[in-house]
Amino acid sequence: MNWLGAGLRTLLAAMLGCLAGAIVFIVLRRHGLDLVPIVGLLAGVATASVSRVRSPPRGFVVGALALWTGAIAEVLAWPKKGFFADVIDFHERLGWLRLAAYAVGAVLAIVIGARAYRSDRQDVVR
Repeated sequence: MNWLGAGLRTLLAAMLGCLAGAIVFIVLRRHGLDLVPIVGLLAGVATASVSRVRSPPRGFVVGALALWTGAIAEVLAWPKKGFFADVIDFHERLGWLRLAAYAVGAVLAIVIGARAYRSDRQDVVR
């Protein structure tokens, strides 16, 4: 039984969506637009576009993956104290608005990543 409603194809789509979102996030931030939720949006859309089955647990996995991908992209692109120290002390980078932006990205990934947009989709995981 596949409790995530995801096979290799959907997990690869989630990872590629996170990677694409991280790249877009870095490019936009270098141009002055700080749009963290783009990582969650692209991860969710990529996952839902290849999914045949709706699965809320899969949405949570995609949300967590998008959240960590956004954080690691920020640490890699704008290091302060070194990679490991920045990851451990990532909470120091977060003010209320930044935390809200990461939360919006995670919620977008959860909601969209749990859906199935393929035409041959089924309604629920069995």
